[in-house]
Amino acid sequence: MPTRTEIICDIDQFKCNDGTCIPGKLACDGVPHCKNSSDSEDESNCLVIVVVVVVVVVVVVVVAVVVVVVVEVVVIVKVIPVLVQN
Repeated sequence: MPTRTEIICDIDQFKCNDGTCIPGKLACDGVPHCKNSSDSEDESNCLVIVVVVVVVVVVVVVVAVVVVVVVEVVVIVKVIPVLVQN
């Protein structure tokens, strides 16, 4: 009895529903590349990927701004007493 072997794609590849692997850089490029399945399978989750990337970028920017503000507040708190004493 033949057994079904699951195809495992490399980490830099996208796995289509039919088990074929395409280069990851081709996913979300606006052109469907998967065969024997829905024609736009490799394009269907692109919005999710974009939203996740945008959220990560926004979080990084917010954290950077908070760090800058905290550093400036610490500097001001340390400098004002020195200026007042002089």
